[in-house]
Amino acid sequence: MFDASKRETHHPGSGFKKLYRRLRANHKVATNKEELGAVDFENVGVLVFGCPREKFSTAEFERLKGFLARGGSILFLSGEGGENSTGTNFNYLIEESGISMNNDCVVRTVYHKYTHPKEALISSGVLSRKLVQAKEQLSKKGAAIAEDAPSPSRVYDSKSSSDRKETGGLTFVYPHGCTLNVAKPAVPLLSSGYVAYPLNRPLMAVSKVKGKDGNVGKLAVMGSAELFADEWLLKEDNNKIQDVLFHWLNGDPKVGDLLDRVQEDADYNEKYDQIPDV
Repeated sequence: MFDASKRETHHPGSGFKKLYRRLRANHKVATNKEELGAVDFENVGVLVFGCPREKFSTAEFERLKGFLARGGSILFLSGEGGENSTGTNFNYLIEESGISMNNDCVVRTVYHKYTHPKEALISSGVLSRKLVQAKEQLSKKGAAIAEDAPSPSRVYDSKSSSDRKETGGLTFVYPHGCTLNVAKPAVPLLSSGYVAYPLNRPLMAVSKVKGKDGNVGKLAVMGSAELFADEWLLKEDNNKIQDVLFHWLNGDPKVGDLLDRVQEDADYNEKYDQIPDV
């Protein structure tokens, strides 16, 4: 279910038309325009927020917490400037799971392929081998749709020989998005790499919420709703990231647990360095 009750910039009627068509092939997809307090989440598996521009009430947060506690999944997508620019207050909910959005923007420092500095092409930003393995699993099983090319040759980031990690050739465009702060129990999956400011900061993170009855809810946060938008979904490997993420949120066993990773996978800057306006 895509939410459209908080003046979201992206939903199936605007911005997510291609995403809607891709998901509709294997899932029942709906759009919610009512207040969240009046929504029946009984048949909802994944709730998607495409960059809301209104604040959530305490009662609505309680409903969302209850949804997660019953084993539901939430995907929250933001935009550049974080809460300052969008006017929402979603950090209130996700901070409990170790994730928060920064009021900044990712800017590529070297021009390559895409003309705007805020349309950052990132080739060394995969932090988790689990993400790469899941992408390869879905490609093998034929779960990825026709636009997906075969798994590209493996490449390595060039920070140092001792810190090299497989990125599986995953390259993505991160348009007009913010960075995240990530702490346990959350796990970062994508970072801004070494050619975009702020350097090597988390861009996408996932976490789990344990309910009372043994249910486990899933939470995924991405700093850019544009990454899955019509203009960018089929650029680079954005659609493969989308495939893996939605399969994980839906509990697909082929993807496994994205939080279950080797410790050294998480190679990102703990310290947040400010740079001056240019």
